[in-house]
Parts: sequence; C-alpha cells; structure tokens
Amino acid sequence: MDSSISITLTPGQFSTLQERYGFHPEDGVTFVGEHASFINPPEGKFGTYTKHFDAGYRLPTSDFFREVLHTHKVHINQFLPNGINKLVAFEMLYRANGIKPDIWVFRHFFVSMFLPLVRVIRSLFVSIVRF
Repeated sequence: MDSSISITLTPGQFSTLQERYGFHPEDGVTFVGEHASFINPPEGKFGTYTKHFDAGYRLPTSDFFREVLHTHKVHINQFLPNGINKLVAFEMLYRANGIKPDIWVFRHFFVSMFLPLVRVIRSLFVSIVRF
C-alpha cells in the first residue's frame, strides 16, 4: 500500500492559484498533469510550495534573490517560508530607500544554518523542558 501523500489539483484550482499569485504565461508556470509530481516534475521544471508564495516569493525572481540562493548554494525548497519572508523584506527595504540590496550586508545580518536532525530534536526537547 502506498503511504505517500498526494494532492492533485484540477485545472480550475490551478487557474485560481495562477490568479492568486499573479503568474503570467512568460513565467513558465504550468499545470503538471497526471504523471508529474512535486518530487518528479516535468523536464526543465521544479516544484515548490505555495507557502513560499504566501511568504513573498514571486516570479520572476529578482537578481538579488537568485544571488542569495547561489551564494548559499541552496534550492528554493530548502528555505522555510519565514526565511523567504526575511529575504524579501530585506530586499524591499533596501529598494524602498533607493539602495541596491547587497549580499554581504544581508549575510552580516542573516546566517544560514544546516543542523543535523539529532541537534534539531535535542534543541526542541530542551526548549520544551525549559518551559
């Protein structure tokens, strides 16, 4: 028995997502259909979470956004929504003040962390015990 979770959108639901997040035809966002999935996307595509768009991720991405991904050697799906929110807010604050966002200033204020699962579980346990 397959225990994986699968959410399949109808073409109508996909159209609603396109409208909600402002996807344009030139963005290349497509309905995956029956034989593709988030894990197994069509050739040349990648799946991402709708929560990323709720956090401020938009297509096309900015040069600064792509620079952060490239510098930290991460894929968009490795970001939690609150991380995307901070990145987008940082860029917006800079641009609102007429300043080009700088990757080195961003890195001064925000540090990426990759924690082994054991450390994450231990830190969660310690947090629970302290309260």
